Parts: sequence; C-alpha cells; structure tokens
Amino acid sequence: MATGGTLKRLERSIRRVEGFDVALLSADGRDLRGDKRGLPSYHYTRATRDAFTVAQWRETRFAHSYPGFSVVVFEGHRRPVHGRTLLSTVRATYR
Repeated sequence: MATGGTLKRLERSIRRVEGFDVALLSADGRDLRGDKRGLPSYHYTRATRDAFTVAQWRETRFAHSYPGFSVVVFEGHRRPVHGRTLLSTVRATYR
C-alpha cells in the first residue's frame, strides 16, 4: 500500500470508488486537518456491494486499512448516515 497521500486526497479516492462522501476522524472522533500527510492510499478499485451496510463497509474495508482512524459516511445532502443504512440507499442520494 502506497503512503504519503493527504487526507483530502484519500477522501476523494473513497468517493470516486465507493460513490459517497466520507470524513476521516481521529480514533477519538476529532477532526483532522485536510493536509494531513502520510496516509495510505485507498487501494480498492471496485465499489463495495450495495447490499452491505455502512457498518459493514467500515469494518471490512475502512477499519482494516486505516487503524487508528474513524470515519463518517455522508448521504448526498451532507448528512451523516447510520451504520445500519444500506450502501445502495446512501448512493441513491447522490443521483
């Protein structure tokens, strides 16, 4: 996994692959600076299945790749979504 990317670049990469916006936070929930460097790139190239929930995406993709960070997933109007929300529902708010 390549490192050295900024937080904002990582958030854009997740949006490009997964189809939804995210905000990375420190493990204790604090905001991080957008120019924070040294983060591994998002190495997935295909979106997670629509049938997954936000919580499943966090556990299977995000937490595994970015230990020590937490993430908020947003729907299309920039409101945070609950972990039980299906990714298909989240993605539909961006259309």
